[in-house]
Amino acid sequence: MPVLTATPAELADLHAKAGADEELITVGFNEVARRARDYDVYLADLAATPGDEVEFVAVGVFGPRGRVTALTRRLPLHE
Repeated sequence: MPVLTATPAELADLHAKAGADEELITVGFNEVARRARDYDVYLADLAATPGDEVEFVAVGVFGPRGRVTALTRRLPLHE
């Protein structure tokens, strides 16, 4: 599985575009989840965070290779 590098804004854009494609499965990992140590606190913190303010730290995208590549080809490999 390739690991690519992107800014939080690029990750948010990737999450939105991949999420709109019915052939792709996306999983977003955000800063709220990264900081959380308790699931109930995570849910409360996430509910209190406006959707456009959720900062992604990673996005997983699974699906047909061509569709994934079309969304990720401009992102460099993580070193």
